[in-house]
Amino acid sequence: MSVMDSIEKRMESFEKEMKQLWVVYEERAKKVEERVSRLEDKVDGADIHAA
Repeated sequence: MSVMDSIEKRMESFEKEMKQLWVVYEERAKKVEERVSRLEDKVDGADIHAA
């Protein structure tokens, strides 16, 4: 196996891992956005009841 083949395989593995990490990041970011939205709705609802 040549050095170039070895580097190419490492890069392919690295790219695959980065894609997996990006998917996890996007899923978590979406969940956080949903939580923030629910909290904002609750705060808005509390403001209406307090007025």
